[in-house]
Amino acid sequence: MENNNKTEDLGSTPKGGHLFREPDGAGGYAYWTDEISGGIKIWTTSLVDEGTLLMAMTCEHRRRHEAYMKDIRDKEARIDEAGATGGSFIKRRSK
Repeated sequence: MENNNKTEDLGSTPKGGHLFREPDGAGGYAYWTDEISGGIKIWTTSLVDEGTLLMAMTCEHRRRHEAYMKDIRDKEARIDEAGATGGSFIKRRSK
């Protein structure tokens, strides 16, 4: 939906805010969200290529995945260590 100042509300974000787009004055668009108070600009198409933005998002996804996997490995190591020392983090079923 468009309003008079040419800002478009593109819809709800997964976190409950809204994504907006408006002309940036240089022939492109500025995207921003109101997920935090006052809003924050996410991307200006005239300044940053979409491939660069995609690369940044991919790198952040990879970083979060690696941190998650490290956390899982650390938890597994503690469980294994507890089993080797007679401690128990979880109750194991006997087979």
